[in-house]
Amino acid sequence: MEMNHGEIRRKRNKRRKMVVMMQKITIVLGIIAVIGGGIYGYNQIPSVKVDKCISQAKEFEEVQDYESAIASYEEALEIESTTVKTYQYMANLYIDMEDYKSAEEILYKGIEETQDSQIQESYHTVMLNESVYEVNEASCSFITVDRCLEILAADNSKTSA
Repeated sequence: MEMNHGEIRRKRNKRRKMVVMMQKITIVLGIIAVIGGGIYGYNQIPSVKVDKCISQAKEFEEVQDYESAIASYEEALEIESTTVKTYQYMANLYIDMEDYKSAEEILYKGIEETQDSQIQESYHTVMLNESVYEVNEASCSFITVDRCLEILAADNSKTSA
C-alpha cells in the first residue's frame, strides 16, 4: 500500500514536532540542572554554612534551648574556626547563661584562632567583670590579681584593670 503525498507530509510534521518537543524538554532539564547545581554549590560555601548554623543557634536561643544553640555554634566553628562572630555570639550566650568561665574559654580559643582585637577586648571585659565580682564578693585571690596583670600586660591602657 502506497502512501499518498498528504500522509507523508503528516508523518514528517509529526516527527518534526516530536523532535522540537524533545529539544525543549532537554533545554528545560538543562536549565533545571544548572539552577539546582548552582543552589547546591552556593550552599556548600563555608561562610554560607556558618551563617546557617548561627541562624539556627539564634532560633534555639529564642526558645531557650541553650544546649542546642551551643551545639549549632560548635558546628559553625567546625566548619570555619576563624569566624569572629561565632565566638562573639557563643560567648554572649554563655554570659546570658551566667557561665562566665565558658565565655572566657571560648573567647580565649577565638583569640588563638583569629588573632582578632574585638575578641581580645571581649575576653578582657569578661575577665575584668569576673575580677570585679570576686572583689565585691570578697572572694578575690592571687588568681584575681594575676588576671588583672594579664590584661594590663596585653594592653596597659586598661585603667579599669
